[in-house]
Amino acid sequence: MLGEKRGRRLVATLKDETGEIELVWFQGINWIQKAIHVGQQYLVFGRLGFFMGKPQIAHPEIENFTPQKAGGKNFLEPVYPVTEKLKIKGLNGRTLGKLTYALLELITEKDLPESLPGQVVKQYKFISRFNAYRQIHFPATEKHYQHAVRRLKFEELFFAQLRMGLIKSSRHRYSKGLVFGQVGPLFNTFFNNYLPFDLTNAQKKVLKEIRKDAGSGKQMNRLLQEMWVVERPSWH
Repeated sequence: MLGEKRGRRLVATLKDETGEIELVWFQGINWIQKAIHVGQQYLVFGRLGFFMGKPQIAHPEIENFTPQKAGGKNFLEPVYPVTEKLKIKGLNGRTLGKLTYALLELITEKDLPESLPGQVVKQYKFISRFNAYRQIHFPATEKHYQHAVRRLKFEELFFAQLRMGLIKSSRHRYSKGLVFGQVGPLFNTFFNNYLPFDLTNAQKKVLKEIRKDAGSGKQMNRLLQEMWVVERPSWH
């Protein structure tokens, strides 16, 4: 126990074969003192920080260690972030994990039907949507976790692109733009008499595409990028 009154804090040291780390509590000190015992083995979860150059976890989640939790390469558990208000109500990350596990045990594949086209799933060898959600929370192995991440990331990007395509299609269908039916004399005069360099074939192609779009009556969105190559000067 360190400090006095409002500045009181409880500091414990957790050790394993890799080193040691400080565990710090500023609240619930009396309860924590009764709950933990010197020499007992624990599993600890929390956000790692540093104080005075030492690694430290403030208000960690802690539970008794058992041989079944010794783990190995296949021991993977999710970590759910929670707010201080939830912790005060007794709902910490470990509790959320248990609730999530119970929920996943109750639902079936019918509750999480496939959302991607079957051809896409087959082509990219994705696991099912149902299995992806199970393995992202409680993966059997690191490989299962990576399969779930790959599947869910693709799904998120797929529907984001699809939504953007629908918005673009709807805008072209219902939004009317100004129609420029012909090229005016100002452009022709500048292009023929004042442009200080010849356009490349790619630049001419873009101008034709812009002219076509400008005469279609549809809204046009374009990003033009030009690359200039500056040659190194020679010195005499």
